[in-house]
Amino acid sequence: MISFNFKRFWLFSIVVVLGLILFFAVEGTLVGEEGMYPISEIKRLNLQALGFEISAKDIYNPQGISLIQAIVQVGGCTGSFVSPQGLIVTNHHCAYRAVQAVSTREHDYIRNGFLAPSLKDEILAPGLTVRITVGYWDVTNEVLKVLKPGMEAAERAKAVEHRIKELVAQAEAEHPGQRAEVAEMFPGKSYVMFLYDYLKDIRLVYVPPRSIGEFGGEVDNWMWPRHTGDFSFLRAYVAPGGKPAEYSPENVPYQPKRLNKHLSRIKGLSNTMKNYRGKLLGLKRINLVAKKREEEEKLQNFINSSPELRSKYGDVLVQTNQLFHKNRQTAYRELILDYLRRDVLLLNTALTLWEASGEREKPDLERKSAYMDRNFPLTKRRLELSLRNYYEPTDKAIFKELLRKATQLPPDQRIKELDFILGGDKEKWEAEADNFLQILYARTKLTTWTDVGLALEKNREELKKINDPALELAQRLYPAYERLENERKKRKGQMDDLLARLIEVKQKFLGQEFIPDANRTLRLTFGRIKGYSPADAIYYRPFTTLRGVLEKSTGKPPFDTPSQLLELIKAQDYGSFRVDSLGSVPVCMLYDMDTTGGNSGSPIMDASGRLVGINFDRAFEATINDFAWSESYSRSIGVDMRYVLWVTEKIGRVERILEELGFSPTK
Repeated sequence: MISFNFKRFWLFSIVVVLGLILFFAVEGTLVGEEGMYPISEIKRLNLQALGFEISAKDIYNPQGISLIQAIVQVGGCTGSFVSPQGLIVTNHHCAYRAVQAVSTREHDYIRNGFLAPSLKDEILAPGLTVRITVGYWDVTNEVLKVLKPGMEAAERAKAVEHRIKELVAQAEAEHPGQRAEVAEMFPGKSYVMFLYDYLKDIRLVYVPPRSIGEFGGEVDNWMWPRHTGDFSFLRAYVAPGGKPAEYSPENVPYQPKRLNKHLSRIKGLSNTMKNYRGKLLGLKRINLVAKKREEEEKLQNFINSSPELRSKYGDVLVQTNQLFHKNRQTAYRELILDYLRRDVLLLNTALTLWEASGEREKPDLERKSAYMDRNFPLTKRRLELSLRNYYEPTDKAIFKELLRKATQLPPDQRIKELDFILGGDKEKWEAEADNFLQILYARTKLTTWTDVGLALEKNREELKKINDPALELAQRLYPAYERLENERKKRKGQMDDLLARLIEVKQKFLGQEFIPDANRTLRLTFGRIKGYSPADAIYYRPFTTLRGVLEKSTGKPPFDTPSQLLELIKAQDYGSFRVDSLGSVPVCMLYDMDTTGGNSGSPIMDASGRLVGINFDRAFEATINDFAWSESYSRSIGVDMRYVLWVTEKIGRVERILEELGFSPTK
């Protein structure tokens, strides 16, 4: 019987954080229980006093083997090694695009799931890479030494950017085969170099059917109670000598140094929309804006209390607010430009080709990051994979809607590069746009990798001779993106200077240090299994069970449960995964850890460092976590490992995985 007394154990999670916390939250301090602690800060936590049964060195040990080496970034998510043969467990939705890429009409792996009966049957997961943290060190002084008094904001930003590229190149020369990245921990104040191993040959092992991995769909998204089996098994492969390599039949399973012990487009847009609705609800519910204004007022009073403080920091809040106000004035125009490039796949492809043709002619260190020699193969790969999701009607509809929004911009914010499409008459823009889009999509050839791949190797003069309407459009629009980039660099230089001073004075005011915002680096967060009350007279228990799956099942999406699973529940065939106190197999759980975007797939461990679940979501009321954390309602959601193993055994019948994990299948 596998069971845990969760009331006795702290839970914690080591996560790769991909989202940025846009507001600096005072609540996220080193003295609180909430927060996402960088691995450099773990040693400052008194884990034993909190009830942990492992030490900080067990979590991260630069001189030896530790839990950090079992935690990996999988694409844009997190995962963990769970066997000596490179087996990785992460979320179902983290593998979704890769599964979609290999699905066909004959083999619908999205609907039916994927199962590799043996190692030789495991297939490449297109687009997925695994990043393993090898080490880190502070490079703040090395970065900031290029700054000189009197430098303009844009000049400061450019100097820092170039210096970081130099340091990365130096680190990679000293560590052949590994990748280096500099993370800005505090804007304009603190920088850390991280060293990574990148594994490129990642294969699908077992992915449950969509009716399990996405049970509840958008109806249940961000909600509790939850019964989603959001998990998948992948495997990392390397060359026979152990070095990272592209896919090859000759590659062998990667052998990790440490394991965790056991005890598409509309989909993405819907997820984002519901998330922001929750954020808006949370902002109003806790009156966060008023609280932040009160904090700013107290901070300003502290600054005014001393001539020395007033001299150094007296204008920092005023200037910061002025800069944010200026940003808001151009935000709508910038969003339209961003969405045109990000969400109109044809335009994204054409702009990438145009930009690449110019950037690749520059010296390597002067290029934008995506076009440097170290990154260009990945840029190509991402572009190739994105074209697999190209669907003309959707692309055209998004393009037209963004053009409509562009016509609504005030005169001083208009995007002049779009005038040739929209014409001069606001009332007749739609006819002009329809005609333009019809010709554009009918004549372009930039919708297949065959043509795009060839174009990506051409210089700018060669590209002009292709005579493709999408490239002509990119050439016309590109000056708008160059201006936007220059504006943002200037603002970043100004903001970095202000935030560096703001952080200094906040630390003086609070008398303590606080945690840097999430920035794609490894973090630790911890908490307890805990229910909550979302509204008056309602209390949510912290576990759901198989009974809830049965109760929710309707036979129609998104609650269409496999008949085999329903029969197992009715027969109470729980195997060795039944929990007596629940009378069933636990499916999902609630806990009060602080999570955000990028935490998908993060391993949830007990106080001894044993894997007990996989994080995949937050409760609706907790979408506000990016701005503030609350003991009362900040809850994250994970799938219980006992449900993962039960599905793997009873539905997938993947005995080899269970044996690899050290379990004996129920006979």
